[in-house]
Amino acid sequence: VEVWDLKTPTLVADSRRAPVVWSSDVGYRNTIKCSSVFFNEPFAFIGKSNGRCDIWNVSLNTRVRSLEHFHLSSVNLFLTIKKILVLDCHILTLTQRGKVHVWDKAQCLDSLDKARCLPVWTSSSSVSGNVICDLHADTTRLVCLERGVRDTGDQWLVVKDLWHCHQAKEMVPDKRKAVEQNKFEKRKLCLFC
Repeated sequence: VEVWDLKTPTLVADSRRAPVVWSSDVGYRNTIKCSSVFFNEPFAFIGKSNGRCDIWNVSLNTRVRSLEHFHLSSVNLFLTIKKILVLDCHILTLTQRGKVHVWDKAQCLDSLDKARCLPVWTSSSSVSGNVICDLHADTTRLVCLERGVRDTGDQWLVVKDLWHCHQAKEMVPDKRKAVEQNKFEKRKLCLFC
């Protein structure tokens, strides 16, 4: 994998050439294929055919974390990463089987925390026989393009809510106004989640 700086190309003869900022053999000598790449400076998100999404800090040339995608029915079933999106608070990955994983960005980019990073939420098509083949997102919504497994050419747009993935900020009570909170109060999810 190579990352090129397209902002500062140099003029060589009659053509412009962009310098290589970072390159690495992330496929372990072609035993594992790179299936998707997303660059959000200084991090490169590398989706691979073994069901992992490696996060590299290209400035330090170090791997920060590897997000592991697994399937509960079979340990040996690898989920190739088809697409990666990075939002303000979340990292979204789409597997070849049409499953979306939503990860907490701050937790995943924290290189000091060596604990395994688990997805905040996962989602697949709610219609039996459909798979998610593409996705787009903003901070509140996830727009999925779904198609049937039989590949008849029919496709559908499905909008899913991401609000339940946001964690409530911990409020520090003011000394003058202590707020009483009920610790048994649960957060309610929408009907579509």
